[in-house]
Amino acid sequence: MKKPLLLSFALLIVFGIILTIIRYDAWFKNLPEPAYTIESPSNHVLTFSPDTSLVMTWRDSGSTFHSSGGSASFHKRTILSQAPSCRRILVLGDIQDPNEKEATITQNLLKKAVDLHQPQAIIQLGDLIERPMQCAWDRFSVAFDSIDTVIPIISILGNHDYLKGLIHKPERRPFLVFPYLNQTDIAACSHITLCPDTLDIFIIDSNRGIINLFRQASWLEEELQKSTARFKVLLSHHPLYTTRFPTNNLFVRWAFSTIAADNGVSLVLTGHEHTYSHTQHTFHHIVSHFSSKSYDGTDNRYYIILDIEANTLKVRAFNKDNSLVESFSIISEK
Repeated sequence: MKKPLLLSFALLIVFGIILTIIRYDAWFKNLPEPAYTIESPSNHVLTFSPDTSLVMTWRDSGSTFHSSGGSASFHKRTILSQAPSCRRILVLGDIQDPNEKEATITQNLLKKAVDLHQPQAIIQLGDLIERPMQCAWDRFSVAFDSIDTVIPIISILGNHDYLKGLIHKPERRPFLVFPYLNQTDIAACSHITLCPDTLDIFIIDSNRGIINLFRQASWLEEELQKSTARFKVLLSHHPLYTTRFPTNNLFVRWAFSTIAADNGVSLVLTGHEHTYSHTQHTFHHIVSHFSSKSYDGTDNRYYIILDIEANTLKVRAFNKDNSLVESFSIISEK
């Protein structure tokens, strides 16, 4: 009996070593980032502070920054102490443009969607950039050109916003560009009111390990119970209900699905899996993406429009041609 067990254990170890060798670069290797000179002020972003005030963030012209220890001066200026109520919101999944050509394509598609729907805020569901390097942030600036300074953006952390390594940790720039992410020391969590008494969003950082996920779950439960909003929307980069292998993101589901269901979450918006999916549990659960990279065998991209109308949250999904994919409404009993 012992020999088969020992053999199975040995085979598991060997398989783990082989898989680690094959996947070493993908899991652990960060590409070197040379010092990068910023020739003009860029990456001005209209966003939120932890107190829900509207702020503009930007970095200095001529400064340098690189992930191995460079420096840059990032700034924040309050635009409005009380952010205006947002009743139409554009939701984008993964973007992560790999080069400037793709960033320009994203820019054109995004501007058409913005012109068509006139949103008052934009939510981005993680993997905003391809890798945590300045060139990738500049692609974000290209993709959101003229939009990021007039429409407030809320972006959460995806796995591409993290540095690789045995110790998995987020890179510094997202916290400087999006200051609301510093609201808690547990992880990059936040609770933002987009429409007083009507719409609250709750951000979790699904990239963390199991212990941290359950610490976040305690934070989330407490924040959900504080909220008096008609509609509570949860943002997670990794889906709670995967479209791929059943065991994908299992810890994320265990940590958050019951708490979301028991505390009045109406809608969970997620990315990561580069497809579109809508399933209904106690809450509606959507997976979407706005990236050139697709896992579902198509070259499509998707975006979501949220509309708040009295006691109704209307949800519409569109493809990159601005054609309607589906539409449904969530009605509040409050």
